[in-house]
Amino acid sequence: MVNDETLEKLERLSMLEIADRASAKAHLEEILGFIDNLKNLECKEVYSDDNLHTPLRDDIPHNSNISNPILSNAPKSDGHFFIVPKIIE
Repeated sequence: MVNDETLEKLERLSMLEIADRASAKAHLEEILGFIDNLKNLECKEVYSDDNLHTPLRDDIPHNSNISNPILSNAPKSDGHFFIVPKIIE
């Protein structure tokens, strides 16, 4: 059951103010109802193959030297670095 205490905690955690508390409670109750329905689903016959996995490639280091082509697209660069406008004072 969603109560005022739960809503206040959600407001604090989300740093948002819930304007329509009654509507929020109803929506949260509905969501929790859906979750309860999921808990009751029978999933024993769901197909699962533990042999399926994403194949990995060998991690072989090599000198790609791609910094020059990448930096050539930058409006401003200095050596191997991008020059960007200062955004924090």
